[in-house]
Amino acid sequence: MTCRWVWLVAFAVTVLGVAADVEAAGQPDFNALEGTCLRVELGGDDLTASCLATIGRSAYSDGRVGFYFMLTGSRILTFSGVDRSNRAQGFDIDRVVINAGAANGSPNVLAASGHCAVRNGPRGADTIQCSGQFSKGTRFSAAFRLKGKPKKGEVQSDN
Repeated sequence: MTCRWVWLVAFAVTVLGVAADVEAAGQPDFNALEGTCLRVELGGDDLTASCLATIGRSAYSDGRVGFYFMLTGSRILTFSGVDRSNRAQGFDIDRVVINAGAANGSPNVLAASGHCAVRNGPRGADTIQCSGQFSKGTRFSAAFRLKGKPKKGEVQSDN
């Protein structure tokens, strides 16, 4: 329970850190989703081992959306963009927000290009995949598999 409160506080700090750009859009709809983190990479750094089993999704009234990869130490990596086509299946990334934790100051907002997509999986176990690069060419990627709905009589597994 404490871990959930820590990342919720860190999420609030991240949202407040980028609020200047989206202040007119009001409060976002935010959903926390459970599952399995498959990959988080920034440049040559593999952060997968520090990725938690919860991901966030936000949607603002102006079309800005984001996926929040929760990491240990109250860190959050957010892939954000404006969903101009109102597609629920993905969006183009225009920035990445790196929050090094509530005690480590303001989040870094970096210009980026790329795409986040939601791929349909078996039994509702959709996979969120984000990839792209920062303005100076450094590549990033992340993937998260949402918990699916088990078939009747089947036990849910994260494997």
